[in-house]
Amino acid sequence: MLLNINLRQFRSYLDDSFEFSDGVNIIIGPNGSGKTNLIEAILLIASNKSYRLNNLNLIQHNKNWFKITAEDDKQLIRSLSYKLTNYTLEKKYTINEVSYIRLPYLKTLPVILFEPNNLNLFTGGPERRRLFFDELAEKIYPGFDKIINQYKRVLIQRNTLIREKNFNKTSIFPWNIKLSELASQIVINRTQLINSLNLEINDIYYKISGSTKYNTKILYHPTFSEDTYNTKILNYLEKNLNIDIQYGYTTIGPHREDITIEFNNKSSSVVASRGEIRTLILVLKILESKYIEKIRNIKPIFLLDDVFSELDGSRRKFLTEYINNYQTFITTTDADVVIKNFTEKANIIPIK
Repeated sequence: MLLNINLRQFRSYLDDSFEFSDGVNIIIGPNGSGKTNLIEAILLIASNKSYRLNNLNLIQHNKNWFKITAEDDKQLIRSLSYKLTNYTLEKKYTINEVSYIRLPYLKTLPVILFEPNNLNLFTGGPERRRLFFDELAEKIYPGFDKIINQYKRVLIQRNTLIREKNFNKTSIFPWNIKLSELASQIVINRTQLINSLNLEINDIYYKISGSTKYNTKILYHPTFSEDTYNTKILNYLEKNLNIDIQYGYTTIGPHREDITIEFNNKSSSVVASRGEIRTLILVLKILESKYIEKIRNIKPIFLLDDVFSELDGSRRKFLTEYINNYQTFITTTDADVVIKNFTEKANIIPIK
């Protein structure tokens, strides 16, 4: 867990420090005061990943660098800095002054982020759902993030090739092979993840809502079956190259597949209420924490960014009881909505 944090020239913070408790930390302030900026800084220093903005926008306006420093309960000093020099962004992450170009999986602090965009997960386009479940897979399956990043690079290269004016079709074959291999690995991991989630999703849904009304199921829609994906997508890429050339991009693969939810064999977008969708997202976050704790053998940090007030009484009660065992950060504009739900004393962090 994190003991403290210092922010210098990061978003709305010029040079500010905060002390944290090992339990619930409630970040209180009006809209636009910087509550979400603090949450994002915690996410960055824990995992070296952001969720809202492009990298340049993390640096305070009219400045060319920022630095975040934090101490955790293992007496490790974590530092992250971005510096813009001649239009080049230099990033540096250190742990006790040891630098890392890429923060290793086991050096990260696992974080469970619950933020407003999650609540639109099953009403928006498939890209948001792919990202949500792929980020969950990255936390559960070491190396999955490398597979995803490699796939994206190969996909960009293939799309660049087929858009060239004097494109030579024979040059595409090695890229088709690499793309199909990586695509197959992505589909295997996604399928494994979805199957694992489906084993527990209904039990936790019932514990939160008390309702057995719906049989909930997550559905992944790969283009081909898991066991034949590699062969079939390679065959498709070869035979339908002219279609991809016509469109100017690769028309098939994990980057175009969807993940949906069904309640009693009907699409959640049709039959699920707003409250039921919120329950479902909460279920997924609880499962995420359970998997991480099992695999990493450490408790994740919960970040609840402006969503506590979105939950009704029963869901709020369940979440309150669950996160009492974790270091948690909750942002709110209304202190009373949050504080009254905790019998233990919470650490109040006012943001002006």
